[in-house]
Amino acid sequence: MKLLGVNLFCFNTLMATYASKDTKPKEYTYLDRGYLFNFLSGKEWLVGKRRQNMFNLNVRLFFQGGDRYTPIDEEKSKKDLA
Repeated sequence: MKLLGVNLFCFNTLMATYASKDTKPKEYTYLDRGYLFNFLSGKEWLVGKRRQNMFNLNVRLFFQGGDRYTPIDEEKSKKDLA
């Protein structure tokens, strides 16, 4: 039986920003997760009487940074509504 293997590893760091005319030059966005990790792995086996069929087994792991959390300033929110 012939065994073939494939592996792929990728790690990225990122910062999502944008520029606005009426605010600071760069603001962080909701999409700014900080890091991204991706790992792919797969195995293929040739099977059958003439070894012309293929059986695949694949795995994918994906991790990314968490959401940013900023507590709500309730006093300022009440002043803005009034």
